[in-house]
Amino acid sequence: MTLIERIEAAEEGSRELDAEIATDVLGWTFKHITEKGGARWTAWWREFNGKKYRVQLPHYTTSLDDALQLVLEGYVFSISDATKKARANVWRLSATNETPPDYSKAATPALALCVAALKARAETGET
Repeated sequence: MTLIERIEAAEEGSRELDAEIATDVLGWTFKHITEKGGARWTAWWREFNGKKYRVQLPHYTTSLDDALQLVLEGYVFSISDATKKARANVWRLSATNETPPDYSKAATPALALCVAALKARAETGET
């Protein structure tokens, strides 16, 4: 099952799915840290202009604000939760007024937006 298929099938968002988006799609890296005394946590890094920066892992699959970070610049989106499954689509706004792609469906609006944004990224090859 692909990442997109797993998000479509999920009943709710999860930190595991958030981590897969960050590593598999965005190319982020992480390291599990165990401190003296046994406290454990995960440190995340993303590269920008050839430098690595420590960042917090967004809640892509549970927060619409964070899921919006996956929408590429120059793209527009729509979201609906008027049916049993939430729906979203993401497409590039153009002068030709192309028809938006079919809606992506998932259990929650954040999951649906993640699916639609990841499909748009896959079509362009951008991460």
